[in-house]
Amino acid sequence: MYQMNLQEVPVTITKRTVLSFISKLYDPLGLLQPIIIKAKMMIQKSWLLKIDWDQNLPRQEIENFQRYVAELHQLKDLKIPRCILLKDYVAVQLIGFADASAQAYGTCLYAFIIIKGHAPLFKALFKKP
Repeated sequence: MYQMNLQEVPVTITKRTVLSFISKLYDPLGLLQPIIIKAKMMIQKSWLLKIDWDQNLPRQEIENFQRYVAELHQLKDLKIPRCILLKDYVAVQLIGFADASAQAYGTCLYAFIIIKGHAPLFKALFKKP
């Protein structure tokens, strides 16, 4: 069972503390990447604004980061089962998708599992922005 552990928001919000916070978001399978990509885009924006490492972010960016962290706490109860194959499966198909925009790209891989006597299941295997 995959579960995300979140830390508290840093008191002083600089490019360094935001990057430190973001680097602690551990998601080896990429299942939360659609959420984590927003944080990576915040760091990218701080680079474009040419903000020094220990300089406070502009007020709007601080508010965006605080809102993002508040929304992250909604994930604390999220649990993702990691078991893929179940007993009595009849067939398994792998289905992949990809998409891109000017800001990010993403891919995902699903398993479509047909189980004897049950409705088919979709299981997310991998996602990556």
